Amino acid sequence: MELDKQKKLKDEAESELAAERLVKEAALREKEAALKREEAALSEKEAALKREEAALKREEAALKREEAALREKAALEEERKKFTAVMSQLGGGGDTLRKKLRPPDGADASLAHAKPLDWATPSVQKVGGNMLVKNTTTNTCVFSLVIHEVPEALLEALLGDQPKMGKMLFQKVLEDGVA
Repeated sequence: MELDKQKKLKDEAESELAAERLVKEAALREKEAALKREEAALSEKEAALKREEAALKREEAALKREEAALREKAALEEERKKFTAVMSQLGGGGDTLRKKLRPPDGADASLAHAKPLDWATPSVQKVGGNMLVKNTTTNTCVFSLVIHEVPEALLEALLGDQPKMGKMLFQKVLEDGVA
């Protein structure tokens, strides 16, 4: 009997230990699952932070591009002002320069300055004396401006700190006229 009691106590103790072990294992599994959930939440937060950081970098790059464009625009405006000042020294302003490029009124003067692109059908033909006849077709005329002495201010405006911008501005002014 006593042996049976001891065996029974031993079995009860073993079953209690097994039950405790099962409870501890379940608690451990629960802790592991909680840790995995925390890791997933942390990785989500990390991914969100990386996305936000990338968005901030894109915004910063856009701001830098905008600043560079504004600086370039300001530099071009400064070059335009310099060039306008030089051209006004040369010919009394943009309007005067345009007038100088325009052929003067009169038959001989018009024919002397106007050079039609298509020589076979010029837009203006001299009939006799000072009489002109205009054809129905319109041809573009080419005018050339020759500067024999280039003022120092013009060279500085064209080839200053940024020669490429000066040349581009000079070309634009020649196409559009001085602003």
